[in-house]
Amino acid sequence: MDKARVRGLIEVMAAFFLSVGVIFGINHYARKAQPLPAEVLVLTIQGTISPGLDAYVERGLKEAVATGARAVLVEIGTLGGRIDAMDRIVELLRTSPVTVYTFVRGSAASAGALIALSGKKIAMAPGSAMGSAAPLIVGGEMDEIMREKQTSLIRAKFRAAAEELRRDGRPELRPEIAEGMVDPEMEIPGIKNKGRLISLSAEQALELRYCDVVAANRDEALQAFGLIGLRVRDFKQMPAEGLVRFLTDPTVGSFLLVLGFLGLLVEALTPGFGVAGIVGLLGLGLFFGARILSGLAGLEVIFLFLLGLILLALEVFVTPGFGILGILGLASVAGSVFLSYSSPTQAVAGLSGAVFVTLLMGFVLLRYLDRHEALRPILLTTALTGEKGYTATPDQSHLLGLVGKAMTPLRPAGVALLAGERVDVISEGGFIPVGTAIRVIKVEGSRIVVRPSAEE
Repeated sequence: MDKARVRGLIEVMAAFFLSVGVIFGINHYARKAQPLPAEVLVLTIQGTISPGLDAYVERGLKEAVATGARAVLVEIGTLGGRIDAMDRIVELLRTSPVTVYTFVRGSAASAGALIALSGKKIAMAPGSAMGSAAPLIVGGEMDEIMREKQTSLIRAKFRAAAEELRRDGRPELRPEIAEGMVDPEMEIPGIKNKGRLISLSAEQALELRYCDVVAANRDEALQAFGLIGLRVRDFKQMPAEGLVRFLTDPTVGSFLLVLGFLGLLVEALTPGFGVAGIVGLLGLGLFFGARILSGLAGLEVIFLFLLGLILLALEVFVTPGFGILGILGLASVAGSVFLSYSSPTQAVAGLSGAVFVTLLMGFVLLRYLDRHEALRPILLTTALTGEKGYTATPDQSHLLGLVGKAMTPLRPAGVALLAGERVDVISEGGFIPVGTAIRVIKVEGSRIVVRPSAEE
């Protein structure tokens, strides 16, 4: 491997580790923040529920304990998200030593509904809704089996949450309503027909005891919970938590995978190392770094990915062709991505989708990129032909027939003096001692063949 390739490889590896390091650095800064006292700490759950959000909730609950807060109010407005992040948040809320109340200010759909049901008391704003929590299973022949298995699991979680509320002073609450938020096949006379999911408006939830009060704003909710007049503070998300949450969003994660794979693909098909490789490894660095910080992946994922890159580099630069090293390299990279997901179903869907989009975009780039002047420089499209004056080796045909002297022994290769220049030559056959007169009998590119000559 020449020095330029080694330098380029070092640069793209540095870009990969830089992107991971940036995330870890921001996370370290976030943990240094000093807590401020409050009697009621308000946590906000909005947007997609993804890894990074559970870290925010955990930090908020710890701060509530550290500052002696009397209560935590969780304000919710989400259409749902990842099951693993939901489970972690629900566990944190239910095991918190500080009393947790929830306030649905928009939609508490899917995973958001179970989080809302995890409060000791629940408030809902007018026009808000809670429910519609059927799990989404993507791709594969095991669709129905996986959907049934996942539905049964989530249904049990919702029933457990409803039963906890029932034991906490709501004997008339019906746990099967919570199950109906998950399972469309359930039928509850007078409330739910088969084939539909339950989604409760604020008024319906109040009537069915799935919320304690319909509150127009936070103050009304706090008053209903007996917390009015206390010091209230909004607990802000730190940069690292927001960044990790953004980068682990399913759509953003898929985009980073495609960006990473596409960058490496373009880099492999273009001379040297440049922008495409750096962008590709930055994308993959952000993808893996966010997942490590969120707890979705461990350092073994980084090890597998780097091992895959090393094996692929050996295949390209050391053992031309495509063999066992290339296969192992691809398997290692794919394995690292697979292990960074929380479930095999998500891994298969994410990885196969990223590979398909990468190959499609790679084809489009290679097929049409050379038609656009602004983008053409990143591809090698110039042909260095003989008609344009380019040759693979210097033209040395003028040496044919010249007589010179062997400057070194020719065994059979060595150096001769021809027309006053030192030239690499090879003898026609046997050994030629140093100082012997020689004649050039054949020139084939850079190969100059000589034999002993009687002329001096």
